[in-house]
Formats: sequence, structure tokens, C-alpha cells
Amino acid sequence: MKNRTSAVVYIYIIVAVILWGISFVWTNSLLQMNVPILTFTFMRMAVAGVVLSLASLVLRKLQKINRKDIKWFLLLALCEPFIYFLGETYGLKATGSPALSSVIIATIPVLTLVAGQIFYKEKISLWNTIGIFMTIPGIFMMAYRGEGFSAEYSWGIALLFVAVFSATGYSSVVRRLTDKYNDYTITTVQFLLGALYFLPLVLIFDRNLISADLVSWRVLYPVCSLAILCSATCFLLYVRTIRSLGITKTAIFTSMIPAFSALSSYLAGYDTFTPMQIVGIAVVVAGVILTQKPSSK
Repeated sequence: MKNRTSAVVYIYIIVAVILWGISFVWTNSLLQMNVPILTFTFMRMAVAGVVLSLASLVLRKLQKINRKDIKWFLLLALCEPFIYFLGETYGLKATGSPALSSVIIATIPVLTLVAGQIFYKEKISLWNTIGIFMTIPGIFMMAYRGEGFSAEYSWGIALLFVAVFSATGYSSVVRRLTDKYNDYTITTVQFLLGALYFLPLVLIFDRNLISADLVSWRVLYPVCSLAILCSATCFLLYVRTIRSLGITKTAIFTSMIPAFSALSSYLAGYDTFTPMQIVGIAVVVAGVILTQKPSSK
């Protein structure tokens, strides 16, 4: 019975990683259709929040939030989804490469490991340190396209790193909340607040861009896929895996995201790769794996 439970948990995290890898392609399809970024991100957050709310209510998983913890939930949603998705989506638009975006985003465990040492005094082994420094040249190898870096391309890379730092902040805050609240409560409140953060921006900047095309199937399909699969489902599966395997064993699976993103991006016709970029992907993935190698006691 225990082996069966372990097998199911591994299936959970593999499914989440595959869906996160594909998410960059769905986002890129919306960008290529010129769907307003703030609008479709708000739609993604709102749909995810509603789906999680219904699931939490039906399963009776939604907990009452202590007034003292409201500020932490506000900070949680500010880091992710608000700042994170702004950085990720605008960064993807500027670079135009789902594979590059996923590689940079895959460095989140690296900074999370560093944050864990700073804020929670977690130990970093020699292999962890080697992995951290390996990711730096690997990212530049993946980002280099032969003709150099344009201003927009460089700006896109910078925005992607904003997403990485905000996700690191998110991990630090969510660790504080998991002692009091279950995964349904945290993720539900996270996406509902995220939608509220995006709503004013949509009304200010995208009000004149909203049209009937937003409810067409070609827009709703990737938006709902992102919301239901890549946001609501993936976060629940990820948190559930952490509860069973722990943070280190779970985080190592995120190093597989660039591979799935590159494959799906290539099949969708969005990306082609130079030999240097392929080596760069391999170096970053290897570095991220090393950063997740448990420290010896």
C-alpha cells in the first residue's frame, strides 16, 4: 500500500512538471494572437481562483484565515501570482522564446536554496554550490543567439529574473503559512487575491482593448488550460508532493521543465536551437539538479 501511495505521488509531480513545461507554449500562443497580457493573466487568475474555491467548498477544505495572517497572504499573492506572472509573461513576450523562458524560470530552486540558507539556516553542500555557479554560464549560453543581445531581448531576460526573485519570495512566505493552513486554503486565497491585484490594471490599461474575441474558443482554450491545469491543478499537485516527499526531492523534478518546454515549443514551431543553446540547456538543467542534491549530515 505504501509503495502504491509513493507511485501515485511521483505521478502527481511528473504531471505537474509536464503541464508547466507546456504552459509556456499556451502563453506564447496568446501573445501571438495579441491578446492583452493583463487581461488574459487576470482571466487565468480568476478562473483558477473560482475553480479552487468550488473544489475547496465541496471538499470542505477551506479554512478561516486569522486576521494576523492577512498581511502574509497579501504578500504571498503580491509575489506570486502578481509580480511573478508580470515578469514571466512580459519576459516571454520580449524574448519570444518559450524554451529560454522556461530555462530561466527553472533557476528558481537555485535562489530558493540560497534563501533557505539565509532565512532558515539550511546547509548548502559543495555540490549545491557547484550547481549554483553552473547555472550562470548555462543561462548565457542558452540566451545567446549569435547576433548579440537586442535591448528588448535583454529587457525580457531581466523581467524573467524578476519572476525568479518573486517566486523565491513566494516560497519563503508560503513556508511560513503551511504550518497553519492546508494547501487548498493557501492556493485558493493566492489566486483570488491575484485576480484582485490584476483587476485595476486591466480596467486602467486594457479597458479599450477588451472585445468579444476574448470569449472565442481560440482564446478561451489556452486561458482555461493555463488556469485549470497549469495554475489550479499544478499548484495542488506540487504542494501535495512536497507534503509526501519533502521540498528537496520534489524540487529536483522542476529541473525537467526546460526539457518539456523545449520539446513542446519545438513541436509547436516556436523555437529552433543552435548547438550552443542546446549545451546551455543541458548545463542549466545539470546545475539545477546539483543544487537539489541533499547535503550530507
